Amino acid sequence: MWRVPIDGGEATPLTDFVAGMPSVSPDGKTIACIGRNESKREFLILPFEGGQPIKKLEFFGWMSRVQWTNDGKTVIYAGERNGRTALIRQSLNGDLIEDPLNLDTDELFDFGYSVDGRSLAITRGAWLSDIVLISGLRQ
Repeated sequence: MWRVPIDGGEATPLTDFVAGMPSVSPDGKTIACIGRNESKREFLILPFEGGQPIKKLEFFGWMSRVQWTNDGKTVIYAGERNGRTALIRQSLNGDLIEDPLNLDTDELFDFGYSVDGRSLAITRGAWLSDIVLISGLRQ
């Protein structure tokens, strides 16, 4: 992960390891992100200035948006638990709350909570693919 000044200038590294889907905490002191330890993904809390994680937690999702709750004590991300798509709320002490989503056969593409945390927007749908055979073309 890198920090780049908004007005331009040199980019500076915040980590020397893979750190995806970063999300800055409401108080601006920490960054939640998804890291990788060998073949396992981890949920990491980093100091805003960068460096090694302050906290490592088990990650129960896939690479998705990570969003903090307003109080800065919990993060929300998408995952699959017990065969169902859910929004997972994981507190910084590791406690989990799952909010199962009834998407029928659709996939969850993205989500976002409003600033006050009372409204949820999701994008969902299905992947469609076609196979076409073109023959009889002259070379």
